Amino acid sequence: MPERSDRSKVIMSWFACFFDEHEPYDFTEDDAARIGLFVASAALPIADVVDLIDHLRGQEDEAEGADWIGTRGCLCTVATLRAWARAASFPTQWPAQARTSMFVALSRWSATNAAADVAFEGRVAKLAINWAMELLAPHVLVLEETGVTDGPVLDATRLLQIVSA
Repeated sequence: MPERSDRSKVIMSWFACFFDEHEPYDFTEDDAARIGLFVASAALPIADVVDLIDHLRGQEDEAEGADWIGTRGCLCTVATLRAWARAASFPTQWPAQARTSMFVALSRWSATNAAADVAFEGRVAKLAINWAMELLAPHVLVLEETGVTDGPVLDATRLLQIVSA
């Protein structure tokens, strides 16, 4: 079995052409969604998913920097992450350790890009808000079923709904 980094590069090469001195950059949101769906169907461990996203982000950053693509904010990288999360039922069906690994990676990516790339930060924030709402949803249902109409979980959910609108 190839090393994790090599697996990520192989998966990427199956779906799109990336930055190098001989090839043009050809990676669209549709390619990104296909990668995300493939990774979910392959049931790769979270460390492999994080590594793949790291590689995609690096390639898309380089293409943006070289003005090979007109978008900014790693649009396709975030699309891959979004498609994978939906297909893999992340975060709700993943153990706490895997969720923590992904959340740490999201934090690192955001910290790396935040100052230079507001679009990326906004896309990651929206994804994180949606994941937070998914994680809170079962707790909100229990509270609503028991007649509780206020409290920190419900307040947090309301705030997330406001900022995600």
